[in-house]
Amino acid sequence: MFLSPHSLHPPILKTPQQQADAAAAVASLVARRRHLFDLTLGPKAVYDIPLATISADKGFDAMIGVALRGGAATSMVVDTGNACLIMPRFEDIQALADPSPYTVLTSGPEPWGCQANLVRGPIDLADVDGSVFTIPNCLFWACTGDNPQGGGRTANFGAGCLRQWFQAEGQELKPAQAFTPAFPYAEFDFAPADAVLSATSSVKVAANSVLRITQAPPAGYAWFDILAGDWMALTPHRLSLGGALTTWPAAGRTAMAMIDTGGTCAYLVDPDQLVSAQAWPPMAASNPGWCAPGWGCETTQRAFTLELGDAQNSFTYTLDTAAMPPAVQGETLVMCQTNDYMRNQYGMNIGGISALALSIVVDYGARRVGLKVKRP
Repeated sequence: MFLSPHSLHPPILKTPQQQADAAAAVASLVARRRHLFDLTLGPKAVYDIPLATISADKGFDAMIGVALRGGAATSMVVDTGNACLIMPRFEDIQALADPSPYTVLTSGPEPWGCQANLVRGPIDLADVDGSVFTIPNCLFWACTGDNPQGGGRTANFGAGCLRQWFQAEGQELKPAQAFTPAFPYAEFDFAPADAVLSATSSVKVAANSVLRITQAPPAGYAWFDILAGDWMALTPHRLSLGGALTTWPAAGRTAMAMIDTGGTCAYLVDPDQLVSAQAWPPMAASNPGWCAPGWGCETTQRAFTLELGDAQNSFTYTLDTAAMPPAVQGETLVMCQTNDYMRNQYGMNIGGISALALSIVVDYGARRVGLKVKRP
């Protein structure tokens, strides 16, 4: 199992032992699946692609199995902070009994720095019933060497939807599913929070989460146009803490709310100190370990209510971890004057914890995000 760096949140697994435990647990989970890549099963209108969640210290990532045609599946992080597929080993293509479906277009560094080949060819995702969702002409990077800055190979299933795709060799470089226009919808259906999250440094690997790929839009969602830019984001309109309306985001600033399907609590940048300089007793919490000393962070356990959306419509939800199982309770929002994980953008990341309270669907065709509150 390859564990890539992230764009929008710190690594969940921090020690070699955690990484070894997670790799063993994911391998065991995959081995227990009875049906894998049964090409005799016919096409469907809906595919449920199994996700394994890996959690430690109340943070989590989702892992998906991605296979080359005729090869074994590789587990990689599902990352909405990245907008392309990055396979860890070009050597796996060379080792196929028939590598002819794969064409190398060019070579260069992939987004995290590994030297890689830009490849076009088929990618297979196994449904929970063993049927196969095939992306026949996917454009993706395949690493040919380790990252010169350390960290080994990149393995990243970029799922971020952008208003304008990146370009490579005159081609649109986009998430794998965006190469299948007949199936534009990706719905993230996570297991309940207490089944996913580990509150300690002990690694927890869980099944029963899926990425649902559909031809038709799922029902019950409020839909919003994605902001222009390099990240999948909506606009935060209003933020309340503990039932009290704040003045964040600052008037006159263009703010963004990144849609993250992994990670930890929500966080925001607050250079104007509209909330980050406040004290929140008795609901203050210790800053998570990823907060750097110079960031000026303040962490709260208070429930927050966020109104976000686009220029036409908005959606409001409340995240109150006190109402969640004990393993989920604790910090809800980290407020920093600066935060490297915001990539020099003003705004917030709604946090992986929000992905456990909300259902999220991405429309790669119309460049939209759909949101709805999960039922208790």
